[in-house]
Amino acid sequence: MNNYFLDAMKTLDVWQHSGYHKRTLETISYEEFAGRISALKHIGHRATLCDLMGKKSDPGTILKLKIKGVGLFRVHADSKMKGLLALVSEGTPMVVRS
Repeated sequence: MNNYFLDAMKTLDVWQHSGYHKRTLETISYEEFAGRISALKHIGHRATLCDLMGKKSDPGTILKLKIKGVGLFRVHADSKMKGLLALVSEGTPMVVRS
C-alpha cells in the first residue's frame, strides 16, 4: 500500500458513499486519483465509479483529473472500474497527440 492509498482511506467520508465515488467536481492529482481507485477496490468492487441509480449510463462529470505534463480530464460517473483499475496499475498515463 502506498501513501496515496492511505491518504484516500483517511478522507473516505469526504468522497465515498456506499462503495462509490461521490460527485465532488473537484480537481485532483493523478496520484490522489490512483489512491482513491485503489481504496474503492478494497472497499468492494462495483461496476462503475458512481452509483448510476438504475440508469444504464450517466456521462455527468464527477471530478476533474489533472495529470502533470499531459492535461486536465473529466472523469464521468459511468466510468468502468475495471478500466480505471487498469489505468492506475499501468503507472502515469501518457497521451499521444497526432
